[in-house]
Amino acid sequence: MDKDIAKKMESALEYFSEELKSVRSGRANAALVENLEVECYGQNMALKAVASITTPDGKTIVIAPWDINNTPAVERAIRDDKNLDLNPISDGKVIHIQLPPPTAERRQQLAKQVNEIAEEANIAIRNIRHEALKNLQNQLKDKEISEDDFESGKKNLDKLIADFSDKIDGIAEHKRKEIEEI
Repeated sequence: MDKDIAKKMESALEYFSEELKSVRSGRANAALVENLEVECYGQNMALKAVASITTPDGKTIVIAPWDINNTPAVERAIRDDKNLDLNPISDGKVIHIQLPPPTAERRQQLAKQVNEIAEEANIAIRNIRHEALKNLQNQLKDKEISEDDFESGKKNLDKLIADFSDKIDGIAEHKRKEIEEI
C-alpha cells in the first residue's frame, strides 16, 4: 500500500513541478508557452504541437509555426493569455517574444500564482492521505489488520505526507526566489 500511495504522491509532485514551469520567472523558458492552447485547423491544440519553440538567450522566446498560416492564431493565443502578459512580435513566419523584467506588482502576482499552485498540490496530497486513511480504516474494520498495524500505518502515512508537503514547500520557495531575483 505504501508504494501505491508514494507513487500517487510522486505523481502529484511531478504535476506540481510541471505547473510551476508555466509561471513566468523572467528567464526565457519554452515551458512558459508550450502548453498554451492555440486554435488551429478548427480545434484547440497545444502550441508545442503546431510550432517549434526555442530560447536563443535568457530574454527571448522564438516560435516558428510549422504551417505559417497558423502564425496569426499562435500570436493571438499568446497575446490573449492574461497569465502570461506577453506581447509577441511577428514577421509573418516567426514570432519573437521579448521577456521584459516584471514590475514589482507583477512579481507579487506571480508569487501569489505560485502559492495557489502549491496549495492545489497540497490539497491533492491531502486527498491521497484521506483515501489511504479510509482504506486503512476499512482494513481495520474488516479485521484484516490489527489496531497496532493501523496505528503504525497511520504514522507512516503522516510521515509520508509531511515529506511530500515539505518537498512542495521547498519547490515553491525556490520558484518564489527565482521570481524575486529578476
